[in-house]
Amino acid sequence: MYPDGAFTPRVGALQTGDEIEVSDHTGTFQLAQIENKDKLYLIAAGTGVTPIIRLLPHLNKTKTTFLNFNKTDQDIIWGDVIAEFAEKNSW
Repeated sequence: MYPDGAFTPRVGALQTGDEIEVSDHTGTFQLAQIENKDKLYLIAAGTGVTPIIRLLPHLNKTKTTFLNFNKTDQDIIWGDVIAEFAEKNSW
């Protein structure tokens, strides 16, 4: 657990009986899965960020936390697109 982290404190706060929805890696995701959600946690690493970029226009002000795992800042692909989106969409 990382007390100041963006993700693990939320996982650590889950109680028995709490429910979360997790999509798998097989490419079966559909936009309908994110409709009417209060919060989204998007997790990607390396080139896995590419499908996340395609979701950005469809988030419709849903509170979103995006965790992008890379070894260095130079390894972040689409970093300029992510930064621009975050700047324009404070939610």
